[in-house]
Amino acid sequence: MTNNQIIDKAALLTSLATTRATDLGFTLDVIKGGNYTLPAVTFLSSISSVSNGEYFTNTAANNTTSQTSFLTTYDEFTITIGGKSARASIAGSYTTVAARLADALISAWGAKWATGSASANMSFWTTASGQTASNAIIESLSLKSSNSGSRAKDDTIAITWSTKATSDQVSTVTSGARTESVIDWTYAGDVQTVSTSDLILSITEVTDGVISSGNATVISSAASSVLEILTTLDVGAGTDTDTTNTIYPTDGRGDAVNNETANDGILVSAAEAATNISRIGWLAD
Repeated sequence: MTNNQIIDKAALLTSLATTRATDLGFTLDVIKGGNYTLPAVTFLSSISSVSNGEYFTNTAANNTTSQTSFLTTYDEFTITIGGKSARASIAGSYTTVAARLADALISAWGAKWATGSASANMSFWTTASGQTASNAIIESLSLKSSNSGSRAKDDTIAITWSTKATSDQVSTVTSGARTESVIDWTYAGDVQTVSTSDLILSITEVTDGVISSGNATVISSAASSVLEILTTLDVGAGTDTDTTNTIYPTDGRGDAVNNETANDGILVSAAEAATNISRIGWLAD
């Protein structure tokens, strides 16, 4: 393996390998992904027409009354990660406004979606760390578990200025010294998840029974880097299927599918199975 996804996928997914799989009664596939991360977000201590980020255009940055970052508690921001949002204004005692905002946002999101007892299972992502007095960065987030496989691949991160302080509010806070809030931010690359070198290899039965725990093995010279993706989802048993309430961030469902026999399905109780249904209501003379 070269740690280059394109080269390594081609090396694994050769026509010889796929033909051999077909002959044995299963399909072989390899996708680029796994162990995703989200880009870091950096909040700027100042802006200009040639140095701004996602919020200010070059022209708007050039026309601000003061280009040094400044915020009030009237300014509120929203961080959205994988469709889950949290809102915050500047807080804490860090030296710079940018660092205070970075810390407030990731703390609000983490408390709600990463470690919150009621909502932690709604997000794939850990809480970012590394905040210091001079570090105005929301560090790159990683998955809570690499066993979640490819399910987080479409998640994104976004910062929005939800409520901007009015000129009067800024003027009141600064005793007339300023009339405008200023802050901007940049993403470290695209806002989409990134997977740099990981691959997910799958084999799926076509002929029933050709794959079992005893006859499908992986041999690798880098065995410590190979993870078997597992799932607790078993449709026949009806367990762990409340996916409207939780996404199971440590489960490999979707990539991993437990073996099921041809007649597996939703189980019903003996009483339900024995119930007779009367259709007399539709009979006519």
